Amino acid sequence: MKYFQRSVWLVLAFHLVVLIFVAVVFQVDDMTLSKGEVYKLNKGWIFTGSDGEHLEIQQLPFLGESMPDEQIVLENIIPKEYFGLTLAFLSADQILRVWMDDNLVYEFGVEDVRGFGHTPGSVYNFIDIPFDLTQGKVRMEITSPYSDYAARLSSITIGERDVLILKLLQSNIVNIICNLVIVICGIIFFLLFLIQLASHQDTGGMQYLCGYCIVASLYYFVETKILHIFYGNQTFYSVMVFLCLMILPFFIALYYANGMLGIFRLRWRLLLGLICINIVIQIGLQLTNIVDFMNMAFVSHALIALTVLVVAWAYWDILKEKRDNSVLLGMLGLLFMGIGGTVDIVRMYVVAASDMGKYSRFGTTCFSLIMLFQHFRQVIKGYAKNTEENTTIITSAGMGKATLPIRLFNRPEIVIVTLYK
Repeated sequence: MKYFQRSVWLVLAFHLVVLIFVAVVFQVDDMTLSKGEVYKLNKGWIFTGSDGEHLEIQQLPFLGESMPDEQIVLENIIPKEYFGLTLAFLSADQILRVWMDDNLVYEFGVEDVRGFGHTPGSVYNFIDIPFDLTQGKVRMEITSPYSDYAARLSSITIGERDVLILKLLQSNIVNIICNLVIVICGIIFFLLFLIQLASHQDTGGMQYLCGYCIVASLYYFVETKILHIFYGNQTFYSVMVFLCLMILPFFIALYYANGMLGIFRLRWRLLLGLICINIVIQIGLQLTNIVDFMNMAFVSHALIALTVLVVAWAYWDILKEKRDNSVLLGMLGLLFMGIGGTVDIVRMYVVAASDMGKYSRFGTTCFSLIMLFQHFRQVIKGYAKNTEENTTIITSAGMGKATLPIRLFNRPEIVIVTLYK
């Protein structure tokens, strides 16, 4: 059997070597669909504020200052060789009108119909450049309901529309993989929860981890800015991202309150109370158009940070009593999630980052995989323990006729087993 196992591993190693050889050595026509030239148009822009003062921007991206609802004008000349191509850039909570040779060619956020709120949302804009331009003048009129957002200008690229779209997808391939891993972990958590529930085993709060993974993946997919390629309801995304932020700490707190850290009942009740109050107040203020979700996002960020700190505090209290591998593993997962989230929150308030999930996405992926491994191990240990106990009961009966109570999983029912000599 030992030699057979070695042979299997040798075959797999040989298979891998052949695969690497084919990938490195074979030369074929490149069929990558995202091939194509992409040009930058980051210089030569004239920035004009509401006071009429002109400022020549040396290089995009650019972070300026603007008042709420102040109109910013951005002007440039598009070189003739770019006529007929597509101009693309990211806008964050900006209402746009784009003019080329004094003709309106593009609008975003102007005709939105909303039941509440003013957030235009973040979107990657694709603006077709007409073939028949004469002067090539481009004029962008930008407003935002929030301070400084109208003056936040990202890098601008020009190319064929399909190439630009495919390159956007290509640049997000790692993000997409991480999002899919988080979704898959959530599905597995739900299946494990159902299995444990059906067998009357302790679920360990896996249903809450499932909720966390699904909500986190939705948030991270919105932050990739690619969903509007498939479904363009940006008003929906602009609301969903804030609702996800509010509910994320709720699932995390519920998971730990119902798991191994649930012995600290008071702190979880206080934390869950704060999270629920935040959800009710934010939704109430937004529905009544008193305050936008955007202006209250810092509260959700603070509660996420507070939740991580409370969990770390609970882990530390347990670790002082006993050094357990499951505690150390849980702390490792929490460390990944905490570091990633902290970096992204700091990026938002310091450098006005566009992708708010750039690092927390990786942290959540590591956290989900670590917790999945931990729960798999706990489930296997639970079933192994039950099997061992049942075997011990049967063995201790000896060879004589006996009626034995056998525990089936953790069910309270008694299964009668009669042994004959």
